[in-house]
Amino acid sequence: MTIIAVLIMGTMAHYANNLMTTTQSVFSEQLLPIEKSRRELSQAALLLFQRQQQFLDASSTSELSQFADKSVIQQDFESNWQQLATLFAEEEGATLLLKNVHELFLAYIELDSDLFTLRQERIELDIQVIDKQASYEQLSQSLVNIVQDLNKRLNSEGLNNVILKFTSILEDISELRLLNYKLFPQTNDLATFVSMKQIFDDVFLSAEANVARLHSESFRLDYVNNSLDSIKNQLEALRILMDGSNGIFAIEKRIHENQNRLLMKKKQALIEMSQLSTSLNQLSQDLNRDSYQSVINDAQHADRSWWQIVTLLIVIMLSVLIFAYLLFNKITHPITSIKDSMKALSEGRFETRMTITDSQNEISLLARDFNHFSEVTQKLIADYSKAKVTLQHGKQQLSALLNGVPEAILSLNQLGEIIDINSAGESILRGSKQQLEGVHLFHFLNTENYHIDSMDELEFNGDGQGEYEGQRYDGTDFSLWLSLNRIDNGNNEIMWVCVIADITKWKQTNQQLKQMTAELNTILENAMVGIAFIKNRHIIRVNKKFEELFQVKRDEIEGEKTRFIYPSDSAFEQFGEHAAQYISVGDSYEAELELVRKNGERFWCALAGKPIDAEGPEDGSIWLFEDITAQRENEDRLTKLASIDSLTGLPNRGVFNDRLEHALHKAERNQGRVAVCFIDLDHFKHINDSLGHKAGDYLLKEVAKRIKSTIREGDTVARLGGDEFTVILEEVKSAEYVGKVVEKIIHAMAQPYFIDTTEVNVSPSIGISLYPADGRDIDLLIRNADAAMYHAKKLGRNNFQFYSHDMNSQASLRLAMETALRKAVEHEEFFLHFQPQITIASGQMSGAEVLLRWNSSQWGMVSPAEFVPILEDTGMISVVGEWVLKESCKTFLKYQHQLSEDFKIAVNLSGRQFKGGQLASRVNTILKETNMPPEHLELEITESMLMEDPALATQSLAELSDMGISLAIDDFGTGYSSLSYLKQFPLNVLKIDSSFIRDITIDRDDAAIVEAIMAMSDSLGLEVVAEGVETTEQLDFLKRYACDYAQGYLLSKPVDEQAFAELANKDRFISNDR
Repeated sequence: MTIIAVLIMGTMAHYANNLMTTTQSVFSEQLLPIEKSRRELSQAALLLFQRQQQFLDASSTSELSQFADKSVIQQDFESNWQQLATLFAEEEGATLLLKNVHELFLAYIELDSDLFTLRQERIELDIQVIDKQASYEQLSQSLVNIVQDLNKRLNSEGLNNVILKFTSILEDISELRLLNYKLFPQTNDLATFVSMKQIFDDVFLSAEANVARLHSESFRLDYVNNSLDSIKNQLEALRILMDGSNGIFAIEKRIHENQNRLLMKKKQALIEMSQLSTSLNQLSQDLNRDSYQSVINDAQHADRSWWQIVTLLIVIMLSVLIFAYLLFNKITHPITSIKDSMKALSEGRFETRMTITDSQNEISLLARDFNHFSEVTQKLIADYSKAKVTLQHGKQQLSALLNGVPEAILSLNQLGEIIDINSAGESILRGSKQQLEGVHLFHFLNTENYHIDSMDELEFNGDGQGEYEGQRYDGTDFSLWLSLNRIDNGNNEIMWVCVIADITKWKQTNQQLKQMTAELNTILENAMVGIAFIKNRHIIRVNKKFEELFQVKRDEIEGEKTRFIYPSDSAFEQFGEHAAQYISVGDSYEAELELVRKNGERFWCALAGKPIDAEGPEDGSIWLFEDITAQRENEDRLTKLASIDSLTGLPNRGVFNDRLEHALHKAERNQGRVAVCFIDLDHFKHINDSLGHKAGDYLLKEVAKRIKSTIREGDTVARLGGDEFTVILEEVKSAEYVGKVVEKIIHAMAQPYFIDTTEVNVSPSIGISLYPADGRDIDLLIRNADAAMYHAKKLGRNNFQFYSHDMNSQASLRLAMETALRKAVEHEEFFLHFQPQITIASGQMSGAEVLLRWNSSQWGMVSPAEFVPILEDTGMISVVGEWVLKESCKTFLKYQHQLSEDFKIAVNLSGRQFKGGQLASRVNTILKETNMPPEHLELEITESMLMEDPALATQSLAELSDMGISLAIDDFGTGYSSLSYLKQFPLNVLKIDSSFIRDITIDRDDAAIVEAIMAMSDSLGLEVVAEGVETTEQLDFLKRYACDYAQGYLLSKPVDEQAFAELANKDRFISNDR
């Protein structure tokens, strides 16, 4: 029995061993190779995608070359794909899926090569740009060096006047060099680079004009002329570097084209990788399903064998139960574990892992392979999720594009029912997406009118597109243009894409156009001017007024040449040649000339012609004819009265504008240049005020004669008004020529004038702008010439300056600041600072000077040196000055209880506030409104303000003094510094300017002046305030000479109201030991 039992047990053990061997064989020979090959396919696709991202991020040729070879990845994919194709050769579904994966992979490989080539081309273009940048930097630096070396030499020889003439060239060259850092930072926006090129061209033209102007100076210094030649050569080299066939702008254009192609290829690669990932995922699911089924079968077989063994062992020998049970566990537990793990894997729980023992049997090896498979699959799923997110982003972009078009785009199923629609479709069909889904396309078409019963008939009717009438979802009628296309979705199913455009308004417009044509024919025949349609100088059609105007019948002249309306053959030819210059290029043309009626009578006629089609002027033109004989006679009489300046006999502003406009049109046609010169007489007002207006008028007439004598007969001199003259120079060949003409004008005007035996000298400041470099319209040229003229005045007058871009930027900033200042009070942007004035003897605060500050919402804190002159020039200082005085009084009254009994708040006055004689009245009103005691107010006036109108100043100061207000002279020593006005005006305080205080301890002259001022003030009974005290040495000096008060940063800087309130509680500002 034992032997039998042992034999039976051995037989059953052999049977169990065969069962495990078979199971292992299924895993090792079928399932694992299949899974390994499938995993390698996914790995190869992932590696190819990662390689593509790496070489797209490469920034150099050497870095890019590391990714040139992709053959290893491709070979690995091919070998594993071939292995799977062999294993599943007899399964039709798997074969088709594998074939689809292979085709997608090959397409992606081809797209990968295109992307690699485009990236390589971009890197090479970037290298070229860097080389060009270096060349640009060398050329621009060379230009700067030439000008700087020249300036050094001129400076060493004391030729400062010549250095000033080179300032504009240095500014242009510096701007060209600065453009290096604006032009070369690479950008995907080609329009931005083109706008920067326009700036480069403008600066370059300005530099050329300045070089040309200096060439015209005819310097007798060889090294100056040589430097100008070098600058000119370097500028030409710079232009070639930028505009050559292989220049910066050509390379930038190629970079932009490369970037567009690269973006398109990258989007296509993303789509194809998404499709490949989807196919690989489908393949993985099919293989996992087959593997799971195989394991289930083996597990079921093992279960049946288990019951057979148990039954047989119970019957044979209960004594060997323990042995059988152990054998059973050894066999079934690993198989059950494998079954459960495979089931979890098939359910998508890729984090599942089998327990690995230390033994090296087949089950342990299988568990290790299973765990490795799970890890790889989990990673692939994660990579797939990332690719899926990228694909969703692409879908969102496509959806945004479809929703952005104005036409309705419908996706239809095979029956023609709507399954998707864009936002424009909802608007056109007037229904929401939910309402329209499932609705048949024919619901919106009057198909019975077109005998269409199916989608196929609609597709073949007009090749799938045409115009139809229909109803919207809300039942309203509309006209539409429909385009239908058939699409195969890849599953042997047909879908339709339909595009619908609403043309209702277009058809209504077409109907209105027909009605308008009829109306226009009626208007044509009843027009008050003659109208003719002319083609190739032959009459095609005329209206009734034309017949009356020329006393002809239309059937006599239609089809005939237009020669009959001209008085002579030469007039006919000349007018035709001149008008053809405009009509042939699509422009309109206007003229006034003498024509002739059928009876031979001549008359003045105004003509206006324009091509029917500007792009095709050969198709004919429409001409208007109006008899203006009477109007012409009246205009001739009025023109003589209105076009001449009555004083000088020169053309006035209107004639100047007309001639300039004509000159610009002529220059535009001939591609020529025009110069506009703006002339202003220096200090003419002084002459007019001192010698009288009669003398001023005589001087203006003489100036007009001299200017006119220096220019050609075809050029224009005009007087715009006052002492402003303008000159138009036509057919200008170079800036040098303009400079020579202007020098002649300056020389002629510099000669003495004799007015009633009085010799008078006057000089001009002249600004010049050039067409087209400085502007292409009248207003801009005049404005730029005016800016250049003011620049000439800033440079010392009696000179001329060509316009540069910086002049307008300064004027624009001033205009913007002027506009902002007009709103500053309303917006509460002004505020006050207070700088204490300290009694030197006691060290206590006895007063404070009020200082105006501006915190602009646009520029932040603005210096008073910038905005106060604008307030003065515009007259706004009067309003702002009253605001300052009123706020100062309020502040004093607010803290009066903290201040000393003799405390004075000092406020600066402007010269504008004196004009009109109402200053004392306005101050008195403010004192009453604020209840301000006048004895606590001190008003500061400058010396120049007093001397501008001494009589008015005397009256105003006397009225203020009578009110009890203290009066102080500010910045004493910088103006007239006359003892006579100190005695003439009722002054109380004299403030020594900080420029004298600054060096009193080291400069004997300044110390002597300060000593003299204090001695003089003492003798006149005036108190003295020293401004700008910044050191203890200065304070000691002032104390030694018994100066009354000090003000400056040593004692306190200007502070706001809160800090001023804190200073009011301070006992002493000067220590006792000083």
